[in-house]
Amino acid sequence: AAEILRQLATELCVVVAYGRILPPEVLAIPEKGCINLHVSLLPQYRGSAPVQWSVLNGDKETGVTIMQLDEGLDTGDILKVAPIAIGENETSGELFERVTALGAETLLACMEEIAQGKAQPVPQDHDKATLAPPLKKEMAEFAFDRPAQDLHNLVRGMNPWPVAYFIHEGKKVKVLRSRLVSGSGRPGQILAIKPLTVACAEGALALDEVVPEGKRPMEGSAWAAGRRFAVGDSL
Repeated sequence: AAEILRQLATELCVVVAYGRILPPEVLAIPEKGCINLHVSLLPQYRGSAPVQWSVLNGDKETGVTIMQLDEGLDTGDILKVAPIAIGENETSGELFERVTALGAETLLACMEEIAQGKAQPVPQDHDKATLAPPLKKEMAEFAFDRPAQDLHNLVRGMNPWPVAYFIHEGKKVKVLRSRLVSGSGRPGQILAIKPLTVACAEGALALDEVVPEGKRPMEGSAWAAGRRFAVGDSL
């Protein structure tokens, strides 16, 4: 690959979602270096799952960063940034669609600045760096003994993969959509059927769309009706 780049007399190398660190031999080939599109506001969320972690942590904003690649993991100088707000009920899958569209626009604008010699690299503040490691399936399980806000962030952040779930009578119930609602009770207590509302350690969560084990996605209220739940029952 390095030899091919040399033969092409490469001026600029653009890397997007490559998943590997380029070796120094390759970084040195293009006349104007190698740049990368990263979907976070660096130095926040270095690593492979920045969009998911911004949702899991309940951030109100994320964005894209175009950076000059070096030998580290997302540690290079910043060339251009563009922020974007995160919706209260937005899933990581929905956010990814928006942030990648923004990234394409920002990348093209940055390449134009590089071509015109207007790009101004800014070193990252490495002391403020945070990591965004890959998600694991075991991270998706939850119980209602946590604050509703935390569980809502988990549901959003784990959609579309691996999808947050809780165990009811020995079977998985995946939660695709949720909302924060008012209410209180013992953790796991059903406060309402329409919508299916469950008390958490703090606050309450409406389970708008669920996937019972072995079944298709359905409204939480439909699942509750099928199970003949009543207000006061526990999940």
